[in-house]
Amino acid sequence: MAQERGIRVMIATKLRHGDANTMMAEGGIQAATKETKDSPYYHYLDVLGGGHFKNPPELAHTLVTEAPKVIAWLERLGCMFTKFEDGRLRALHGGGTCRKRMHYAADITGAEIMRTLRDEARNRPEIKVVEFMPAVELILNEHGHCAGAVLYNIETEEYFVAKAKAVILATGGSGRLHYQGFMTTNHYGATGTGSSWIPCRVESLLSPYLPVPSDRGGLSGTGGGDTHHRKVPGSGGERPQHRRGTIRERKGTEGCGIVLLYQGMRGGGKGFQRRPERWESGWIRR
Repeated sequence: MAQERGIRVMIATKLRHGDANTMMAEGGIQAATKETKDSPYYHYLDVLGGGHFKNPPELAHTLVTEAPKVIAWLERLGCMFTKFEDGRLRALHGGGTCRKRMHYAADITGAEIMRTLRDEARNRPEIKVVEFMPAVELILNEHGHCAGAVLYNIETEEYFVAKAKAVILATGGSGRLHYQGFMTTNHYGATGTGSSWIPCRVESLLSPYLPVPSDRGGLSGTGGGDTHHRKVPGSGGERPQHRRGTIRERKGTEGCGIVLLYQGMRGGGKGFQRRPERWESGWIRR
């Protein structure tokens, strides 16, 4: 983990910490952990074949080679996978697999993994977790690199700046949008908001492997009030500005190493119990 290497980490989530489709995942997590009959080589072939050879080979290689390490890491943190009496991990066949490599924790695999990671984050004081604080904007420095994000407090309707040297966006899917009116059991946060406003704001940072909606106006409302564009002094172009609320600097995030943003649906709930010091309203100058 980044925190174990001395990096300050903050997790900002739109809903509660741990709210995600992962909580309902039953099947398992795949990794070639067996010393016989299986290897990352076979896992790699299954991944490419299952994706009709459209998966980026370098990402598939990273997935299959790092997967056994992730399983071992989760076990060290206390994740209780289902095992044989001699301590070996049990495994099942997954869709399109040539070997049994799907490790599971009874029928609550996702909930068990989330419990492990959430408890670990909460028990580390170096990791700051803020709930009901969606990101509504990414911040660029003078070199055009992402240097943080603007967060929106759903409870107080205030904006805060989180500065960081690295930003990881865990936006999730969009199954909760009820495509074509179909019913769904997707989590309420699975609305795909992150993957829709990234190309609108920072198109140069968008991974070529990440599919996003082609209609940029369809999902861009991320819960921060009405948005319009105006010229920002010194920016050389237009940037979105929210009509409601003020922008403040989030106390304690200066020089934060990594900000992890969980994007989901805007919802009610408790945010900060104590409001930080107020800062002068205005836009962030680059």
